[in-house]
Amino acid sequence: MLGGSSEYTSCPECGTSVGLESLETELHRCDCRHRTEHVMKLALAEIGLFEREWREYLDSPHGRFEVCYAAHTRRR
Repeated sequence: MLGGSSEYTSCPECGTSVGLESLETELHRCDCRHRTEHVMKLALAEIGLFEREWREYLDSPHGRFEVCYAAHTRRR
């Protein structure tokens, strides 16, 4: 059924789908490979967000001033 409650959730440590029943969640052990892949996906998403925000800042009047000022002080 669409929109219904799911019987599974993602493990916050490794991203693996785990059943919501307490026995399944207690028996779950994170696989090292899955955990590494999950952490990398999260890191790449954060890096992308940072780069996007950094570009937006540099395009702002304050950011353009900082770039200009840094170039000016570097020439001294």
